[in-house]
Amino acid sequence: MDKASILGDTIEYVKQLRKKIQDLEARNVQMEDDQRSRSSGEIHRSSSMKELRSGLTVVERTRVGPPGSDKRKLRIVEGSGGAAVAKPKTMEDDGLLELQCPYREGLLLDIMQTLRELRIETTVVQSSLNNGFFVAELRAKVKENVNGKKISITEVKRVINQIIPQSDS
Repeated sequence: MDKASILGDTIEYVKQLRKKIQDLEARNVQMEDDQRSRSSGEIHRSSSMKELRSGLTVVERTRVGPPGSDKRKLRIVEGSGGAAVAKPKTMEDDGLLELQCPYREGLLLDIMQTLRELRIETTVVQSSLNNGFFVAELRAKVKENVNGKKISITEVKRVINQIIPQSDS
């Protein structure tokens, strides 16, 4: 192969990649628009702030240890109906807190400080605020307390529920 044909093939390949990128970006924008329209539709159908609070999801993963050790991933979801669902699964020692609730000033700071007090080290935070509705995803490392135990997922849920705004209107 000569240099000209290699260069021609390379240029053609770059053009294909650019087209693929444009297609993926367009698809991504379309998916975001669809998701926004579904989310806003759900919010407008709700009649109270309590129904707006679509939920709290907490995921705790304990360290995968030797055979017979306690391995679990517990996911607790509180939906708009208020019913809790728990699904135990095996994972590592990472934690995930997904939160959706009405916004109030200082909410994210309060949540992060509380997690630190519970020996949960936040590593990644992604949050947004839309029409007074706060959505956040916090990834964290769950650390052991002085007794060598990790906080239970039920305790995390209880403490976080005390922080998030509750409204019956």
